Amino acid sequence: MGPVLAWAFDKPEVPALAAALAPNLLLGGVTVQHLAILQRRMRFGKLAWIETAALVAAIAASIGTAWAGWGVWALVARSLVESAGRLAGAWWLTGWRPGRPRRRIGMWSLVVQGGWLSAFGFLTYVTRYLDDFLIGWRWGDRSLGHYSRAYYLLTSPLTLVVDPISGVATSALSRLQSDPARYARLYRRVLRLVYLAILPMGAVLFVAPEAVVGVLLGDQWDETVPVLRWLAIALVCQPLGSSMSWVYLSTGRTRRLFRWGVLSSPVVVAGFLAGLPYGPEGVALAYSISNFVLVLPMLRLAFRDTPLRVRDVASVRETFSKAK
Repeated sequence: MGPVLAWAFDKPEVPALAAALAPNLLLGGVTVQHLAILQRRMRFGKLAWIETAALVAAIAASIGTAWAGWGVWALVARSLVESAGRLAGAWWLTGWRPGRPRRRIGMWSLVVQGGWLSAFGFLTYVTRYLDDFLIGWRWGDRSLGHYSRAYYLLTSPLTLVVDPISGVATSALSRLQSDPARYARLYRRVLRLVYLAILPMGAVLFVAPEAVVGVLLGDQWDETVPVLRWLAIALVCQPLGSSMSWVYLSTGRTRRLFRWGVLSSPVVVAGFLAGLPYGPEGVALAYSISNFVLVLPMLRLAFRDTPLRVRDVASVRETFSKAK
């Protein structure tokens, strides 16, 4: 895909960068099973250690290579070192080593479930990065840089709060499928916890994006401010979207998850195209609007044939009312 990206962004150095980043796919592929084993065993302390150590090593590598004058290759170094560090930590702490493949050991049902999940992941990946591609193609690398940094600041709270909780929630909910009342109660409690952490962050990103950008990125990133403000609106819906994965995965309904991806992706893409003529700000606002348009259908499809109901989401509002 390197030559295609070079043509789209009109940057001849892109093919080399894409080729250098390609090993991340291999490194991730031979790491994911070990991370899944740790998550299934609920060894979240070890998972946190792996992620933290890999991140620290990656940051050190990127700062060192940038200081040495490598330019954009410092970002490549960070990505590769983080993937390699995650691989080393997972293999070391898990203690499991894969053996030779064998037939007829009851893998087909897992392959089917995983196939639907992989298909959803691929569809989500394409949809997620289409906005970057469109902005880079239509408005150039400068606008893409401001948009991508704003999106990074948006997703950082989700990465810090939701990702660790998601692992715990999915593992715990999968054990409660035979107890509908406890399943619904746990889902509501975890969702409240997520919103109590995320909504204040979202409020700060919307009300004072200038301060956030100034502190974290610097004054030279002023054009990121309006993009971040429009994207911050989506944080009202983002935790709900993450919680849907808990429901689908804990109940083994990955085929329905893929179906939701097929239904929702055209709406998100249409929003990107509608906002593209207005620059990164237009795409950001269109993204947030598409999140609100999709939230009710998303909940109805995910909650069907489960102990959950759409009204359960109202418990978040009740939590804040009691807090007041």
